[in-house]
Amino acid sequence: MINLDEVQFNILVASIIGDGEITKIYPNSRRINNSYREHYGTEQKNYRLWKQTFLPDLLYITPKSNTLRSKS
Repeated sequence: MINLDEVQFNILVASIIGDGEITKIYPNSRRINNSYREHYGTEQKNYRLWKQTFLPDLLYITPKSNTLRSKS
């Protein structure tokens, strides 16, 4: 379990409620765990980068798909 401070916890909970989704594991998927993901448009990129600075060990950006995500 990752130790989050109050700000990190609040950003993560608000993101799950408002910005993103917990991914579903489909049959025959290579993943064994769920993950977090949020897609964004180019005008929202700075907001996603800002969010990532608070959770650098948890969230990363995949520029090709404009997605902020966690490891599964």
